[in-house]
Amino acid sequence: MAKTTVKHVQNSAYTSAMASGLVISGPSPDGFIHVTFWREGLRLTEEHFEQEVFHHEGVEVAKMTPQGNVSEQFREDVATMIIPVHKYSEFCDALCKMRDSLDKSLQARDLVMAANTSNAPASESPAS
Repeated sequence: MAKTTVKHVQNSAYTSAMASGLVISGPSPDGFIHVTFWREGLRLTEEHFEQEVFHHEGVEVAKMTPQGNVSEQFREDVATMIIPVHKYSEFCDALCKMRDSLDKSLQARDLVMAANTSNAPASESPAS
């Protein structure tokens, strides 16, 4: 029997970024669901300063006082996953299994932490 090894590699364009939201759209005419992850940001577009210039013994000093800023809030797309419609249910099932597993892990962690806190000697217990 032939032995097959699958090597997992990252594409040279791979990047990692944090997202703060997502939007799901589709199906598109070519049969795909699009899951786009985005993050919110705040961009400073204009700064306003009141400036005073002082001269003393050949030294020039500028004192700048901020008077206000103009900014814009934006959403930046981080990544888009394109999922064939016929695989969408499988994708959703996998996400639900991950959610359920995470819930169980967090519950177990909380129980262990609570047990450790209640069993700790008085000198190590958190102050109330």
